[in-house]
Amino acid sequence: MPRSPSRSRSPARRKEDRRSPSGEGDEPVAWLQIGDLPPKSNWSCMRRLVTQAGGHILGGKVYPSHRPPCALAKVGSEKEAESVARKLDGSELSGRKITCRIVRDEEERRKIERS
Repeated sequence: MPRSPSRSRSPARRKEDRRSPSGEGDEPVAWLQIGDLPPKSNWSCMRRLVTQAGGHILGGKVYPSHRPPCALAKVGSEKEAESVARKLDGSELSGRKITCRIVRDEEERRKIERS
């Protein structure tokens, strides 16, 4: 008897079927820049930080070579980004006061990624 395909082999959902985790289906994603990070910050740390602030992280990247290190995180909506930014800005991570702001301009986000 043939085996049924595993979940990992199920067909990918089409773009129009995807919904943001916050429930607002048509609202565009938002980006957060988290700055002044401790030197050994990694993606696991960023995911945990955003999740503890009430956000659902969809993607992003940590830039340890920036001075000071920073990260970009993609969240489900502008509303969610505002809430997470408010909670994280000025909070402490490993003894360092971090900053968090919403990156609204696509060109600004690309500039961070290039440097």
